[in-house]
Amino acid sequence: MNTAVDDVEANSIYQLYPNPVTNGSLTVSLPLLSNYSVTILTELGNEVYATETVSQKIHLPVSGFTAGFYFVRVTDLNTGLSGIKKVVIQ
Repeated sequence: MNTAVDDVEANSIYQLYPNPVTNGSLTVSLPLLSNYSVTILTELGNEVYATETVSQKIHLPVSGFTAGFYFVRVTDLNTGLSGIKKVVIQ
């Protein structure tokens, strides 16, 4: 079970850029080689993109997304740590 402290730790260990996204690609930089689940959610919590990776850097194609606010949830599938960050797509 994740706690609020786990969520804070998870949020601080990965980076999203650029934010705001203007070039149609969002990069997620992860701290370690591990199994990760990366999900993009709308403001209402609807899943619009999901993938799994073992890479430390992943480029997410967001050029077809409507401009607005989205949330990116990253979960380390080995530890269960999960974090959510807000991103703006223009």
